[in-house]
Formats: sequence, C-alpha cells, structure tokens
Amino acid sequence: MLAEIKKRRAIREYYDGKIPDKDMEGIINSALMAPSPFNAQPWKFYVVKDKQKKFRIRNIYDDSTKKIQLYKKLCLTRVPIYEQDTSFLEIATLIIPCYEIKTSYARDSLAMAVQNLMLEATRRNIATVCMGRPTRFKKQRDQMRKIIQLENSHDIPYIIAIGYAPKPHEEYEIPERKPIKEIMVQI
Repeated sequence: MLAEIKKRRAIREYYDGKIPDKDMEGIINSALMAPSPFNAQPWKFYVVKDKQKKFRIRNIYDDSTKKIQLYKKLCLTRVPIYEQDTSFLEIATLIIPCYEIKTSYARDSLAMAVQNLMLEATRRNIATVCMGRPTRFKKQRDQMRKIIQLENSHDIPYIIAIGYAPKPHEEYEIPERKPIKEIMVQI
C-alpha cells in the first residue's frame, strides 16, 4: 500500500483512452470500503463520460478560476491561483463525488472514500487529480448539480479527473514534503 501512496500524483494530462467498466467499478468499489459513522456510506459517485457534459464542467472550472482571480485582486482570498490548460477535463473521465448534507461527518467520510479511490486508480496505473476549484462557489456547484441532476440533499466538494497519462506516475515530479519532525508532535 505504501508503494501506491508514494506513487500517486496529481496528474492533469491524459490521452484519449476509455477506462474499462470493470476497472471503473473496481475503483469506485474501493471508495465504498472507506469508513463512515454507523456505516452510513453517505456518498454517491457520478461518472461523467459524456463529451458535452465534460465541456460544460470545463467551463464551470474556468469560471471559478476567473472568480478566484478577481477575489485575489480584491485581497479577499489567499488561495494560490495559477493559469492552467483545462482541456484535460474534456479528455479524462470525470468523477463527481457527492455527500449527504444532513449526515454527520459525511464530507469527512467522502474525503476518505476519495483517497481510497485515487489509490486504487494508482494501483491500476490510472492517473487522477482531485480539484476543489470548480466547486468553490455555490453558483458553480449549482450549475454542476444541474448537469448531473443531483438532488438537493447532497453537495459536491470537488471533482476528480481520471484517465490514462502519457507517462508513468513515477515520472511526474512529486512536490517536496515537510520533514517528519516538523509535522509529528509526540506528547
């Protein structure tokens, strides 16, 4: 398992290769193994393959970027923002993980489920990136909600792009990590 943890990267480049249904089901099934209070499993995973829907989601992502850049200029946020080519959103398959709003700790449970999902994809040599930018603002979340026809009882904290990358995970740079002595506090 540690091998997958070390191998996983946030990858934003994909080639047009369809993920077999059997692999996608295995990847989503790994998410179901995540812990949740009282085994509530307060999540749904929408798998978006439709080109038009992916195009609309890409536009939502770009709108969110513009809004964050405006907020940054107005000094209303410290979120680091950078320009990027978002065409990968139309090439990859998109997974939109959602959680039940009224279930206690549902968002936390979903985060653990998404980590399982990304690690299983890595194990299968399938790349992923989890993105919160397109769901940062209510307007954009509501637009995404309409695309996937999500009921009001659920919310969307982030989206995941998943697909085949042009090179192995290990060839992508890994960001420097803080030393263990800086993050582990023994008391």
